Amino acid sequence: MMKELDNYIEQAEKLGFLKSIDKEAKAKDEMRYEVRRIIKAKITNDVLEEFKRKLQQDV
Repeated sequence: MMKELDNYIEQAEKLGFLKSIDKEAKAKDEMRYEVRRIIKAKITNDVLEEFKRKLQQDV
């Protein structure tokens, strides 16, 4: 499941939806990303918080 999630994150970064802000992270699961404006316009903060909560439950 984590490999699948990593693939989605990589695709979102390639499409410009995410921007890596922690280039010095030692592990892939420590990477931090900036959510680009295009997503902010489409997805509310509440939806992002719910997504974050679900991710934390799965890990």
